[in-house]
Amino acid sequence: TSQGNPDVDSFRNVFTDFNKLLEMYGFEKVDELHLTAGNSPSTAKENKELMEQARSIGKTL
Repeated sequence: TSQGNPDVDSFRNVFTDFNKLLEMYGFEKVDELHLTAGNSPSTAKENKELMEQARSIGKTL
């Protein structure tokens, strides 16, 4: 999420609007991946659960 906000739903409308835009261009959403409270550039890399979820999503592509 943006600017370290821990509430994953605080920007839900942005994801919804972006998904609609991508659908107009023929893209199909497979899944969503959210990182909360990501203040440091290495936060995602250090989050083993997030990295596993990313790998799992990538395998479905």
